[in-house]
Amino acid sequence: LMIRCLLDLSLEGKSVIDMGTGTGILAILAAMRGAATVNAVEIDEFAQINAVENVSLNGHPEINVILGDASVLPSLPKADYFLANINRNIILGDMEAYAAAIKPGGLLIMSGFYKADAIDIVACGLEYGLSYSAHKVDNDWTQLILRKQKINLACAGMEPNRKTS
Repeated sequence: LMIRCLLDLSLEGKSVIDMGTGTGILAILAAMRGAATVNAVEIDEFAQINAVENVSLNGHPEINVILGDASVLPSLPKADYFLANINRNIILGDMEAYAAAIKPGGLLIMSGFYKADAIDIVACGLEYGLSYSAHKVDNDWTQLILRKQKINLACAGMEPNRKTS
């Protein structure tokens, strides 16, 4: 599901975070599709070492493979696309950090959970300014895409004060 989604996106010049990168396959594909910046985060040391090797073997040394969890996200540049092929409980627990790591208007693209889990994930995302954009289901496995809202000050009843005097 995640690979199919990345193949449909225009990644040229975009920034990507691949959370729970595992082998690094999604990060590598993002770089191959023209992403300008790719940060891949992995909590498991063995998997992170493997991802570094895979990135090198595939000729993409520009991919930054980081050993860590969601606590490293504030040190990274915000992403246009945030990928998380991770289970429901991790996604729900780290949603606030994921949302904070996405540029306004950017997408959180997730998979690794069942269709029945999608409603809880959407509800959690709403708490952090992420709205439902799309989903796909394949044999009960679900991919969910949430979009980070752009703040419209006029709609919120606020106008910027541009007077300089």
